[in-house]
Amino acid sequence: MAVIRTKNYSIILAKNAFAEIKEHLKGFSGKTFHLLIDENVFRLYEDTIKRAFNDLPHAITLLPTGENTKSFAVLEATLQQLIDKQIKRNDGIIAIGGGVVGDLAGLVASLIYRGIDYIQVPTTLLAMVDSSIGGKTAINLPQGKNLIGHFYEPKKVIIDPNFLATLEAKEVLSGLAEVLKAALIGDATLFENLRLNKPIDEDTIERAIRVKLEVVKKDPYDTHLRHVLNFGHTYGHAIEQFYRYRIPHGEAVALGMIQALELGVKL
Repeated sequence: MAVIRTKNYSIILAKNAFAEIKEHLKGFSGKTFHLLIDENVFRLYEDTIKRAFNDLPHAITLLPTGENTKSFAVLEATLQQLIDKQIKRNDGIIAIGGGVVGDLAGLVASLIYRGIDYIQVPTTLLAMVDSSIGGKTAINLPQGKNLIGHFYEPKKVIIDPNFLATLEAKEVLSGLAEVLKAALIGDATLFENLRLNKPIDEDTIERAIRVKLEVVKKDPYDTHLRHVLNFGHTYGHAIEQFYRYRIPHGEAVALGMIQALELGVKL
């Protein structure tokens, strides 16, 4: 098990971490956990989720799969559902899903009662190496992606690579684009491992996380250096928006990195 510590929270990376989630939630005893879960993840892991939380006070709210979930409509509906379920100020939110669920859940947690604790449980490679790390929350507007949101760090990130077993190949490739981005930005060994087509394992995930954390530590609020983490994203977000999010985020970022590199060569 790897425990990566940041200034304000810790990242747990281990196989079976989700099955042992009670151990990782000991510091949150006495609260009700409101689980915001991607509906596809719940369909695949319903028994696993219920078993992991069977002795813990919890309530489940399912979120639609897909980028359209990051909208004002779903944000409002989710807030209303949590209020209807009598969420309390000292309760916690746990996001279980990919980057869409994590982004929305973080924003929900920051808004309800002006901010309550939340925990990220990313279930996709992309969310594990990128979106669950760094405290960015957001929803989209018709004018562009991630235009509404702010910085609100989780209390913990729990990463269990076992979730990758049911990930579709296109989603693995989408996550690999963010791994490649991290390698190009700051880890030559990781880049070489990717070039040699080495398996995606805990070391791959940890290396990508550490690249991002090193940047975020120096520029937590995205004012200068953290812009490097947007490598491929300026073009990538435009591609996503143009195709109405029918192209996966990572694929769009990969195309965006190619375009950014071609522009760099021209300049």
